[in-house]
Amino acid sequence: MKPWLSKLLLGGLLAIPLALALFGPATGSASARLTVTDTRWPTATVRPTDTRWPTRTPVTPVLTTPTPSHTRWPTKTPTVPRPTDTRWPTVTRTPTNTPTASHTRWPTRTVQPTSTRWPTRTPTPRAASDWLYYANTAYQFDFYSPPGSNIVLQQDRHVKISLPITPGTNLVEKYLDLYVNPKTGVCLSPLGGTYLGYTIINSRFYAVQTGKEQGAGQIYEWKAYSVTRGTNCISFNFVLHSANLGNYATPPPAFDKTAESTVFLAILRTVGWSLPPPPTPTRTPTPAGPTATPSRTPTPGPTATLTTGPFAVVLVNANDALNIRSAAGISNPVVGSFEYTETSVTRTGPTSLVGSDLWYQVQKPGGGAGWVNSYYLAEYVTPSTFCIDTRLQGIFDQLKQAVNNSDGALFASLVSPTHGVDVRLWIYQPAVHYTRAGAAGVFTSATVQNWGGGPSGNDTLGTFAEIIQPDLKTVLNAPYEQYCNNPKAASNFGEPWPGPYTNFNYYSLFKPGTPGVDLDYRQWMVGIDYVRGQPYISVLIRVVWEP
Repeated sequence: MKPWLSKLLLGGLLAIPLALALFGPATGSASARLTVTDTRWPTATVRPTDTRWPTRTPVTPVLTTPTPSHTRWPTKTPTVPRPTDTRWPTVTRTPTNTPTASHTRWPTRTVQPTSTRWPTRTPTPRAASDWLYYANTAYQFDFYSPPGSNIVLQQDRHVKISLPITPGTNLVEKYLDLYVNPKTGVCLSPLGGTYLGYTIINSRFYAVQTGKEQGAGQIYEWKAYSVTRGTNCISFNFVLHSANLGNYATPPPAFDKTAESTVFLAILRTVGWSLPPPPTPTRTPTPAGPTATPSRTPTPGPTATLTTGPFAVVLVNANDALNIRSAAGISNPVVGSFEYTETSVTRTGPTSLVGSDLWYQVQKPGGGAGWVNSYYLAEYVTPSTFCIDTRLQGIFDQLKQAVNNSDGALFASLVSPTHGVDVRLWIYQPAVHYTRAGAAGVFTSATVQNWGGGPSGNDTLGTFAEIIQPDLKTVLNAPYEQYCNNPKAASNFGEPWPGPYTNFNYYSLFKPGTPGVDLDYRQWMVGIDYVRGQPYISVLIRVVWEP
């Protein structure tokens, strides 16, 4: 054993008796007798507040902003590159917007301060100052018509402008019938006709068609130019309406068709497009020269779409029928018939002109084909469709204008080009009939008509201007009521809407009587004929109280 360890043990043994002598044995409880050396785990000193778990006062941390030297990814302060570091130097413009030529690789075109991408188009004198200007603000195009032209119908999608003619011939009228229709296929005229191909006018492609119809001594020839405008098809239809020379006891000179048609292209060359059309996914072909044709435009067939029906029988007396013949003309055998109420006649295609009458080939009720005189057919429009046709109010307003101003041209433009107009002063008396050509002169004609007898039994004699015009003014200038396909005041008559007009839809324009009197009411029933989808007046019948 090491000497120093021996000394340490010996000193410890000697210290025990000394300690007992000094302190003596412990007294009191067992816990009190414990010495400091007997405590295996010393008891922790309790704070004077006796709080077992003292509440910790939160220490607000002090946030320090790291110095740039402590930032792992220091933010780089952008520096302005030297001119030699710029691959494409920025062009510095002067206050006058003129670029510095020495710094511009591609010189910027100087734009005038007043320019815009699509400048507002001010009508320019594309024609002589005395030409009639027309602008369609809804579809953004305009054009001019020669002196003497007159706008007789103006709607967003349908415009009619009468054009001047050379007097003294069999040409009754010449007019532009313009339609704007949604483009659903090849852009062609709603009037139909034979397709002739395309022509280019002012760098635009126009589909060209010609057509002709004839009936009741009236001849209608047209040439149509149709152009696509965005999602619409705009058709300029130039119509020459002439009378059959056989109608005259002493025929006038025949009109010069070539001379009367020269104005058509003159008008089309003035057409301008005020604003860009809506974008369309179809790419417009670029003409390669004056005779270029569009490369991706579908090629239409030799003729336009034919209106096949349904057609309704009209102008046939009640309980009578329309004969169907084996071939065109009344000399051919009858092979069937249509009742006067029939509304489902279908054309099968061909037409034939016999004398001044146009005949249609139609499908017979029992099958097979036959022929009928087209004068006794009209495009069928259901009553529900008719009663919501918003164009009719325009017809009534223009009728009022024509009557108030004695405007024969306007009145004639409202009359059916196919069936003319039947006018009855008394509902049960025969009608006085006017063709469209004759309707143009009703306000100035000195011809005395027999309008039939009323309750007195005496015939009413007089001109249209003397007898009919004043009564029309009385109703049209009053706050009249409108009743669609309702006879209203005519309900007490045995045949409120006469049999020959059964399939013509109509409106009753009713002027109520004076309060307290009531029986001085007035009413005009206006029958409507649709020709190529356009409404025209075909019947006018007055209704008054009769004792």
